Amino acid sequence: MMRSSKLLGLAIVLGVAIAVPGVAIAQEAPAITQVFIMEVGDNLDAFLAEAKNNETIYARLGINAKRTYRQATLAGVQMGQIALTIDYANLEAFAVAQQKLATDAEWQKYIDKLNANGIVAESNSIWMDITP
Repeated sequence: MMRSSKLLGLAIVLGVAIAVPGVAIAQEAPAITQVFIMEVGDNLDAFLAEAKNNETIYARLGINAKRTYRQATLAGVQMGQIALTIDYANLEAFAVAQQKLATDAEWQKYIDKLNANGIVAESNSIWMDITP
């Protein structure tokens, strides 16, 4: 009984939202987060300095994505690793960004410089927001 009254309440709210002019129910694609686990060794300062170049390149290419850097501090063998998360509005925004980066010479130089300093991506994964 409780479930059916909740469903009825939801149907009423949705019906009101649809019936009110100017109110639309958005069906947006889910947000996407790219997660890199970075091994930086003793090069944390160099990695963080290069992070500013990352932001500059993204801005120049018109890529709208929020980057967050987190360091594992209580993590066993992952101690000291960096989780670099890059939030995109949706999968399409991620794909467009990847196309731009793949053909950008400055981006390739940035990656080459990180690798030359012993900074490597241990993993690269895509996470989709499924928050109810």
